[in-house]
Amino acid sequence: MIAALPMYDFEPVRAATDAWWQGLARALRLQGLDNVPDRLTRERAERLWRHPDLLFGQVCGFPLIRSYGVKPQLIATPCYDVPGCEGPEYSSVIVVHADSRADSMEDLRGRVAAISATDSHSGCHILRAMSAPLASPGSRFFGRQIITGSHAGSLEAIEAREADVAAIDAITYSLIKRSMPEALASFRVLGRSPMAPAPPYITSATALKADVERLRDALVDALSDPHLTSCRDELMIGGAKIVDVSSYDRIDEMARIGESAGMVET
Repeated sequence: MIAALPMYDFEPVRAATDAWWQGLARALRLQGLDNVPDRLTRERAERLWRHPDLLFGQVCGFPLIRSYGVKPQLIATPCYDVPGCEGPEYSSVIVVHADSRADSMEDLRGRVAAISATDSHSGCHILRAMSAPLASPGSRFFGRQIITGSHAGSLEAIEAREADVAAIDAITYSLIKRSMPEALASFRVLGRSPMAPAPPYITSATALKADVERLRDALVDALSDPHLTSCRDELMIGGAKIVDVSSYDRIDEMARIGESAGMVET
C-alpha cells in the first residue's frame, strides 16, 4: 500500500507533513488496517490519486470530478484554519504584482494570466470562471494565458513580469505567508474567489467499505491526538468533514463557465 499527501507538501512544512503522516499511520494501525506504509510516497505523488494500492491520499477537486474511469473514494474533506477557508470549503486569492495598477478584475482585461495547471481548480478554472462574465461577446477577457506548472511557478511568472495575474490556493498562500513571508513581498492580493470544497482525503476505489470507515475513524483519532497538535497547527489543519462527492459538482460548474466563454485555450 502507498500513501501520498502532495497538495501542500512544501519544503518549509515537509517535516510537519511527515509528522502528520506518522500520526495518521499510527491511528490507522490502531484501527486494525494492514500494510500501512511507514513513509509517504513523494515520487510522482500528484499522479497517485487513482493508484489501486493507494491507502491514503489527497487530490484537487477538479480531476476528481472530471476524470473518466475508476475514481477514488472520499474519506473526508479537511478543514483549514486560514483566511479564505470556511469549514470544508476553500477559495483562491487573486494575486497581482505589488506595483500593479489594477484595482479590480476589470482592470486586467487583455493582460496575461498565469495558470498553474489545466487540471487545477484553484489555479486555473476559478480564475477563468471569475473573468468570463467580464469578457466582451465574441472575445476573451485575457490577452494570453501561460501555464506555469504550479502555484509557485505562477508567482514566479508575476514576479518576473511574465504574467499579470494568477489565482493561488488560499491554503498555499497562507502556508507561504507564514513560513516564507519574504517570498510574498512582490505581490498584492486583489481579491478572493467564490468558495468550493477543499481537496479531499481519498483512498483507492477498491477499498472495502469497512476499511473506508476505519480510515475515517483513524482520521478522527489523529485530529484529536494532542501529540499531533504541533504538526496540525503548522499545516493549518483544523478538522475534517465527510461531504458527499456531489458537493464537488460545484467545481465542475465553475469550470464550465470559463469553457462556455471560450477561455480554455492557452
